[in-house]
Parts: sequence; structure tokens; C-alpha cells
Amino acid sequence: MVQATLLTEDQIWGENSLEVIKKYGTKVALSDLAIVLGGWLGSAGTTIEGDRSGYIWTASALHDLGLVRTITHAGDFCYYYPNRRRDGVRPVLPKKVTDRIKNPKIKKVLLPNDLEVKIAYFGEYPQKSVKVKLSELLEKMYHNRELKKTKEFYTFDTAGLTDYEQGFKPKRYFVYIHDERKYIRVEGRPADSDSILSNGKDVQIGEPYWIEVLPIKWLIDENTGIWISKKALLSGIRFGKDDSYDGKFNKTDMYMYLKDYFSKEILQKG
Repeated sequence: MVQATLLTEDQIWGENSLEVIKKYGTKVALSDLAIVLGGWLGSAGTTIEGDRSGYIWTASALHDLGLVRTITHAGDFCYYYPNRRRDGVRPVLPKKVTDRIKNPKIKKVLLPNDLEVKIAYFGEYPQKSVKVKLSELLEKMYHNRELKKTKEFYTFDTAGLTDYEQGFKPKRYFVYIHDERKYIRVEGRPADSDSILSNGKDVQIGEPYWIEVLPIKWLIDENTGIWISKKALLSGIRFGKDDSYDGKFNKTDMYMYLKDYFSKEILQKG
């Protein structure tokens, strides 16, 4: 069974920071799906590869304040209350999981800083918004019932971004096929005016967005065997129901979501 988790503060900035994080940097890009679901980009900040970076959850607690350690768009550490939904979720596969993945596709990538990292391809997830003309075509075909609907789906939270007391309100978003490519249709709920997709479109509340399902790219930390998703794949998930976090990650809403939904849905075969 696949069980995803999140990075800890120590793995990012501490004495035991991962070698692949040292090479790639601490700034994390958000997928277009994460932006549509309410991921907070901030007004500036880019990864080493030039992608806009945003705010990201970690599994660590700031114990004296009972808050969750987070990463800012500048790659610095920050903290927020656990009942927020705007931070991006960057899943991580621990060694006990990656050791069981047989013959994964692995590619070497040379970064702009002339350092080399290894990327593994494993699982599928909705990630990138389609171009405007294709979006218009898919929307028309959707309303005319001309798209092939599969049995595959991805589950996200539909609670409002500021509904801090509201628990998880799951909704399944089914996968549609067009020209042998997979897409889902998701309603927008932008974090702010900086919620702009890779196709240049601003995210508007309630508007439909077509997101292509693509293989997940994982940064490989060769020293530990940990795989880290290159981007924050989603957002809009409340970290925890309480207004205080004690560092027990396996008791949080986020842990539940990664276990019961994300870890299962990346391996669907419809």
C-alpha cells in the first residue's frame, strides 16, 4: 500500500536536510490544480526552474505556539493555524514505499545551477490547465455529453477556504478522455488575485477549469530513498480540525486525506 506523507522542518532546513532539497532549493511550485483549488502563491517568488512558488504545509509543529510550520513563496519558514486551507500539499513517499516500487521510470535532470537530480515517474494526478481553445472545446463537448467518462476520479474538499470550522466535504471529480488524454473539470476557488494559471487565465470563483491528468514527477533523495513530489499537487485541504497542532501528524485531517484519498487515487486504473 502507498502511504504519502509531508516533509518535516528538519528535512527542509535542519541539520538533516535532504540532499535533493539542498540541490533544488526550498521554494515549491504549485500545480495548476493546486491554484484552482485555492493554493496561495503570493505576489513573487520562483523555483530554481522558474516556476512561481507558493505557500506549502510541512508535517512539523511550532510547539510553543501550537501552529504548523509552513514554507513561504520565498522558501523561508513560516507558520499558520492548522484550520487553514490555502497552503499547498506537496506529498512525499517514504523509503518503505519507494523500495516496493518495481522498475520505476527514472530520468536525470540538469538544473540551472548545474547540479543534477533524479526524477522518478510514478502514479498519475491532475496537474496542468489546458490551453484556452482546448478548454472551450472540452466545455462544449461536456455539455453536449460527447466526452467519454471513465470510472476514475479524484476527490477534493469543497468546503470554503475560510470555513475554518467546517470538516472535510468530499466531492469526486471524474476523469474524461479526449484524444486519448485524460482531464478533469474543477470549479475555481482562488486564494487571491495572484491565482493565475500557466495558460495565463485568472482563476474565478465557480468557473470551470479543465486540468490534464499527467504522470507525477518525484524528486529522488538518493541518500534516504525518499521521493518528494516536484510540485505541490493540490491544496484546499484543512490541515487539522483544532486551532492548535501538537506535532502528531497521524492525528490530522491532512494525514487522513493523504491515506484515504490521495495515496489510493494516484494508482487508479479505470
